[in-house]
Amino acid sequence: PRPSTVHSSPPLPQSLFLRHCDLICTHGGSITLLQAVYSCVPMVLVPLIADQFFNAQVVEGLQLGRIVKRDRLTPPSIREAVVAVMRDPTYMHNIERLQAEMRALPDQSYAVELIERVVATRGPQLNTVMNR
Repeated sequence: PRPSTVHSSPPLPQSLFLRHCDLICTHGGSITLLQAVYSCVPMVLVPLIADQFFNAQVVEGLQLGRIVKRDRLTPPSIREAVVAVMRDPTYMHNIERLQAEMRALPDQSYAVELIERVVATRGPQLNTVMNR
């Protein structure tokens, strides 16, 4: 049985619901992290494999979220991390700042422009995005 505050559904693209969340608990995969920053959602991470450990360290270092280590994974430890992230405005401030930086990056048309210049000149091209 689930409490009335828990909703279950078939798999959905995160991009459809993440912008409606106050926080995400995740294993710390790269796509989820990018989507969380893009949607301005702080995180609690429980890394399990591969790059998730590195990603979690970066998130914690930038104060975008907190880590709960797998060997300390209990309902109280998750709750403690969630409450800490939700109560401390530093996490939201930092994710808002990073979201603004992310959204200020050039779109795919800039990448196409760089590729076309490489093809046309057959040489390396400087990334001049900072001068745009």
